[in-house]
Amino acid sequence: MKPFEFAQAHSTESARELAGRHGSYLAGGSDLLGEMKEYLVSPSRVVDIKTLPDSSAIVSGKTSWSIGTNVKIAALANHPGLQDQFPGLAQAAAYVGSPQIRNVATVGATWPSIPVAGITGTATLNA
Repeated sequence: MKPFEFAQAHSTESARELAGRHGSYLAGGSDLLGEMKEYLVSPSRVVDIKTLPDSSAIVSGKTSWSIGTNVKIAALANHPGLQDQFPGLAQAAAYVGSPQIRNVATVGATWPSIPVAGITGTATLNA
């Protein structure tokens, strides 16, 4: 693993600024750290986004839903509102990995590695 800087983001804006063009985001970290150990990626800075405000929230509105990047996959699978309004999303989440993986894996880290989903950052679903 190559040396890198570590930074803590306090807002989505600061996360983008801190990461710049050559940084990576860290939430859970197991995928990123594994890729760094194998020299598949070599970010100059790793930006911790675990504590970003609202990044672990599932929020329903009148015409849309917002799903934060740090929402656990298990929360998607088990959310009653998503099961009702977006059953396909809840069902897909229920098939990601094992229960142990779903309890720790986040939307932002997991969905980009699943070709059928392609959700990154905060997803907005229109009802």
